[in-house]
Amino acid sequence: MKTNKVFCNSCKKETNHNPIFSNAVHDEELPDEEFPLSYHYWGTTTHILLQCLGCDDVIYCRSFHDPSMVNEINEELIPYSEKTYYPPFAKMGFASYSLINKLPNKIANLYQEVKIAIENKAFILASAGLRAIIEGTYIDKKLSTQRDLEQKIHNLSDEGLLTKNDAHRLHSIRFLGNNAIHELDKPKEKQIRIALDIVNHYLKTIYYPDDEVLRNLDIQINTYQNFVLVLTRHITLEMVGHIFTLKELIPKINKICKPNDLKRFTSILDKEISDKRLRFLEQNGDQKYKVIAMNFFLHEDPYDDLFTKYN
Repeated sequence: MKTNKVFCNSCKKETNHNPIFSNAVHDEELPDEEFPLSYHYWGTTTHILLQCLGCDDVIYCRSFHDPSMVNEINEELIPYSEKTYYPPFAKMGFASYSLINKLPNKIANLYQEVKIAIENKAFILASAGLRAIIEGTYIDKKLSTQRDLEQKIHNLSDEGLLTKNDAHRLHSIRFLGNNAIHELDKPKEKQIRIALDIVNHYLKTIYYPDDEVLRNLDIQINTYQNFVLVLTRHITLEMVGHIFTLKELIPKINKICKPNDLKRFTSILDKEISDKRLRFLEQNGDQKYKVIAMNFFLHEDPYDDLFTKYN
């Protein structure tokens, strides 16, 4: 068999694939002896394993053909086959495994189910799942109890977990999910692709912001998540076991964070420490904090259990 040009999920583009296994199974229905002129049917299913010549990944192809499967082109009959590939082509821009691994288990599992729905073009289920991801992140962040998703999105913005522009984009996911759930409207593939991009950006903002910049450069802190990551960046081994003010922990805090934002972020920080949600600091008097752990894994979510503790 000749080399085939097929989309590769790992390479994220069409690449040359070499067939490494092929087996044809013939399905034939002969005329009945009592009716020799009756319909004679036959078809062939070919099972093929294809290996990408770029990354060596292997995919399965099921190819079916029968004599009726022809296209007439310029008065010539051209046979064709119906081909099904597994795993399905992931031409959508799904989140990286490094991001998915940082998500809470329930949200990561939900994302994987949404991925399966999209790959199989179950777009109504995918729309409902994308909407549910937003609901799940709200629950995970333990914000005030709300039943209405519209208000939940507003609260996420008010708490500094995402910008107002990002909040506006999330409302489009809310509308898409509502139409799928209540009206059974099936979205177009392009709509799902855009919605998936919005959710990916949202999840990265919530759980995996631009920490490469945060670890190496001073930036304007405008979300609580960035505030916490900058805080973890400034904690060193020598600080563990000692007490500091916020200004001592982040010397340039008044330059890189607006006063109103700093007041709001400090209030959230105190609440999360009190609720034992954030575990590498302890409150020690008014606006003073004892460092109890240093996180060597600064590329990870600071809420992880990946802390190194010192006595």
